[in-house]
Amino acid sequence: MAPKSPSASPAGRDTPKRALTAANLSECMYLLAQSMKILEENDPNIERSTAVIRGVMEKMTCYEVLLKEKQQSITSFFRPHTPSQVTELKTDDDNGDTSEEEVAK
Repeated sequence: MAPKSPSASPAGRDTPKRALTAANLSECMYLLAQSMKILEENDPNIERSTAVIRGVMEKMTCYEVLLKEKQQSITSFFRPHTPSQVTELKTDDDNGDTSEEEVAK
């Protein structure tokens, strides 16, 4: 009997695709930082806790990079607001008066 594919459920239906969202990654990084803080503050063997924290954080670098990429792709949808109209000074040729006029950019 052939092994089942990991994407097929026992009933033969496809399982939902897995995805790491920015929210998932952010929560994971937060929880990991809290866990490392507990080790750092409570382990009486400082050398051990430092080595573990350094190793874990080194292995998590790929997820930090992925989170930054996801955050950048999200923020790329938001552009700084630029006014659609600009107020500029215009001189009336007939009488030399200066007035403000809104001009579409």
